[in-house]
Amino acid sequence: KMIIDSCTFSCNTASGDGLFFGILFDSQNDTVRIMNNRMFNILDGVSGTMRYIHIRSVAAGGNNFTYIQNNFLSMMTGNNINNNVGAIEYSGSNPNYARIASNTIRIGSTLTSGGTSGSVGSSALLIATTSATSTYEIKNNILINERSGGTAGLQHVAFAATNTSAVFDIDYNTYNSSSGMLVRWGATVYTDIPS
Repeated sequence: KMIIDSCTFSCNTASGDGLFFGILFDSQNDTVRIMNNRMFNILDGVSGTMRYIHIRSVAAGGNNFTYIQNNFLSMMTGNNINNNVGAIEYSGSNPNYARIASNTIRIGSTLTSGGTSGSVGSSALLIATTSATSTYEIKNNILINERSGGTAGLQHVAFAATNTSAVFDIDYNTYNSSSGMLVRWGATVYTDIPS
């Protein structure tokens, strides 16, 4: 079991990597708790991907439970050249079991250029796993995306689930996006969320 609790992540010097993460898990194979942390102003000096918390892959057959709770994530500066920004992302093809609850996430800045029309350019929470047996409990989060810019048609959303075949239990979240695009569910972008 791994616990990351009550830590502060911040960096006022831009890195030059192109793939930039605050917390990154590859081949996660146990229970992980990420809670009560603060992440803000992590800077990236080159265009590319930026994530504060990324569960990029989990091991096949493992006990892949992730709890991301009570974190404060602010991505307001340092991402104006990153065409792919997300505060929390789950990806990969093996089953994930996640509880994402009571987090406050705010993304801002203006992308100077780039991105692909019709794709997610920024999201407070992105679920991109391909496993139909993954389970996500997403409750009591505040997901704000005030980011803009990039190629016309680039999506800046509060929440995105690009593959909706997993099991989702979603309730009591607050969504806000200054682009007017609140949520992407599969390939469809919604400007409001029906009850």
